[in-house]
Order: sequence, then C-alpha cells, then structure tokens
Amino acid sequence: MIGDTMETDIRGAFEAGLQSFLVLSGSTQLEMVGDYVYQPNTNSPDPSPILTEEITPANLPTGLNSPAFAPPKSSR
Repeated sequence: MIGDTMETDIRGAFEAGLQSFLVLSGSTQLEMVGDYVYQPNTNSPDPSPILTEEITPANLPTGLNSPAFAPPKSSR
C-alpha cells in the first residue's frame, strides 16, 4: 500500500497485513510518524524510488497465493 496519511492509508495497510510505503506528500509529516503505534515499512518524500525500486514485476505477487484461491476445506 502506498499512501500519504498515517491515520487511513498506513493504518489500513497495517490492519490488513500489507507492507506500507508512506509518501510524505499528504497531511503526515516525518516528525509525526513516531507518534503512531503502527509504522510504515518505508517512508519517502518522493514516491518515485518506491515505485522504481520496490515495486518491480519480479516482486509483485501473482494474486494466486491469496486465500481466495485456496481449495475449500473439507467439512469432515
């Protein structure tokens, strides 16, 4: 999750178990990040490095490992 607000974007990613990347272009300033119990995995004032270094085709999940694609559990 790439977001610019700790209260919504980064918290939502944390609660969903996703990696989070805080870009400091929104209401959250770097000095404020330490005030939160949940923390982003990475923060940057510019999202370009995140997009070019962290999110590459080799690192992207296929989505097929999602629980939605798991075989149904037997009710026995």
